Amino acid sequence: MTEILLDLVAVIITFFILKLVFRSKISPYHAKFWSVVETIWLVSSFTGVSLGLYEVHKVRAQSAFLETEEKVMAEFEDVKVNLYEEVELMQPDNTVGENVKESVQWFHKVATMLEDGYKDNKWRKFIDYTRGFVFNEKGVSHLTDANVLAFDWPKNEHLNPADIVYKPEMRRTIDKLLGLEADTTKLDKLKPVNKPEFFARYIFVLFFTVALALKLLKTYAEYMK
Repeated sequence: MTEILLDLVAVIITFFILKLVFRSKISPYHAKFWSVVETIWLVSSFTGVSLGLYEVHKVRAQSAFLETEEKVMAEFEDVKVNLYEEVELMQPDNTVGENVKESVQWFHKVATMLEDGYKDNKWRKFIDYTRGFVFNEKGVSHLTDANVLAFDWPKNEHLNPADIVYKPEMRRTIDKLLGLEADTTKLDKLKPVNKPEFFARYIFVLFFTVALALKLLKTYAEYMK
């Protein structure tokens, strides 16, 4: 409310200043000058409508981004819940083999990494590493000393991927996370670029204030004609 009153005061003050500056155009009435004023007013009105439409577009883009982000977060939480359910079902004792312990440890690793949020890159790299090492997929990371050191898995560097158990469960988790990764990529593309536009806004407000004051002055000149 205060800002509206300040804008109104600015227009009134500008009106009286312009009235003094252009008093020779008021009486006698200077048709060509007031035609230019009308053009300035039309330009400012068109600019105002354009900026309004731009703001509507920004609001819609922000709304679409927030809606998609909410879906991605819900999807991420669903993956985490399912993963913890898998972990709860896998509680190996000391009688199981090393390959079973390493397999269960994989699920614990993923669950721990997901605690850092869906934006974190470590779980993405670990999934790519698993696809290469466990499932022998092409174009992704494989077993190297650097990966073993970075992810601390498997503990046994000589573990044979063929001996790893729970592969169907691993595959399901990986597919879900790959889907989540694709959705987060789409989300990044939807993210609005909120650049500060204060200078441009102030310039337009100044221009519109002068244009409105001139329009009022034109109406006053026509009345006095």
